[in-house]
Amino acid sequence: MFSCKKSNVKGYADRIIEPKKIQKNETNEFVKTKLNCSKLDGFIKKCTFENYTFEVKETTEFPIVEFHNATNLYYYNFEDSFDGIGSNAYLFKENNKKILLFELEYEYNSLVYVFEIEKSDIKLVDKIKFQISEGNYEFNIFKRTDGIYIDFKQGEVKVKEKISSDFIIQNLDSETIKNVINNNVSWWDGTYTTKIEIVRDMEVNQLEVILKINDNNATLKFLSKNNASSINLIIKNFSLDKILLNDEDNNQEYIIQKKGKDYWLSGKSAYLINPPNEKYLLRKITK
Repeated sequence: MFSCKKSNVKGYADRIIEPKKIQKNETNEFVKTKLNCSKLDGFIKKCTFENYTFEVKETTEFPIVEFHNATNLYYYNFEDSFDGIGSNAYLFKENNKKILLFELEYEYNSLVYVFEIEKSDIKLVDKIKFQISEGNYEFNIFKRTDGIYIDFKQGEVKVKEKISSDFIIQNLDSETIKNVINNNVSWWDGTYTTKIEIVRDMEVNQLEVILKINDNNATLKFLSKNNASSINLIIKNFSLDKILLNDEDNNQEYIIQKKGKDYWLSGKSAYLINPPNEKYLLRKITK
């Protein structure tokens, strides 16, 4: 058995598992190995297991995890910042089935990313947050008749959570990762548009919003029936799924977020376009 120190998370929209006592009825237990990893300030930088190397690469906003061996290369985006106590990695094996848990430790919670490994294929399939109290705790994995479960134990408290496989994230292509790691904002180059209906004094007006991003420059245009205006914006920060834009005086703030295949415009200045609307669906018309 391996134990971990207490941990924590800030507000994530993950499945939160409250501690509770339940009956023990597991079947086959996976054999667990705590991976020998190189760390910096308590956070994993690189691990090696079997024929794979597992590395965490820092970008401008979030970490990216890279798995590679002689023939395969996988990249996944960790959606959560590494601002807690540290991180750990555990490999579980049962016959040909392998599961890798990558844990982010925080003060009062433990956030666990679940990877399934079958032959040469690696998939990120689930993300679970466990609430914890003072003291040591541990993870194990059991195969039961209705699926595979993570078993969390702290003192007399045991929690079992079924691995759902509903969280599956496609691995990212290497060119996209290269752009982000090298701080290349061209990933976001293109023209984004939306049309907003604004009702004032019983009159409906249509406002067209056009945002152009090209080579570290951004221009936001507003077009209506009787008016046209534009703002030059500065790219303050970006990642694979979000870009933050401000004007030179930091009075204007716009955010574009990518969720699946959709792009959304938000930010404090976007809210002022047509309150109480907080975000608008964008259409990306050019690359």
